[in-house]
Amino acid sequence: MNVWIYGDFSSVGSNPRDFDYSVFNMMDPKPDSLYNYKDGCLTPSFTVDFGSKTPMHQYTSTPRFFEFATFGDAEQVSESSFIVRQNVSFIVDRKSLRGGYAYLDLDGVAPIELESGWLFGKTPDYFSYCIEPGTLADMLQEVVDSKDSSEEKREAAKKLLATISPDDDNCYIFFGRWKK
Repeated sequence: MNVWIYGDFSSVGSNPRDFDYSVFNMMDPKPDSLYNYKDGCLTPSFTVDFGSKTPMHQYTSTPRFFEFATFGDAEQVSESSFIVRQNVSFIVDRKSLRGGYAYLDLDGVAPIELESGWLFGKTPDYFSYCIEPGTLADMLQEVVDSKDSSEEKREAAKKLLATISPDDDNCYIFFGRWKK
């Protein structure tokens, strides 16, 4: 990989002096790494060996763990549009390098577990998740209807479900801090 950096742009806008970066190749996935840019140097910090067939994937990180997700094949839905569905996310502890499948539990907000879509927040200490109101309502209704859900979770789902309007035009955004 060749990277060229011309000049010092560290004072432009809110450009951070330390950030993570990885290449996202949608149509022709290739092996790559998560890189950390710090003090003018781009250093690889995390790589996954996918074997002989590299899937479409994306890396991110937090101060405590590396995150990555793989994606299914791009499905063309029109001449210029594609849908790419994310598979389950993975996290790997930075110190032990142990990891596994991951989901986001919105405890205290919504009694639902999110398997994908939450991985790509822009800050290391926080996550963000954007969801269409109808999708959120369907997920909450599943909790309400599930015999496996506790009464407490069913009540929390009913309470949040009552606040969702079928006329909502905008997506909902969950924004939160990672637990320590």
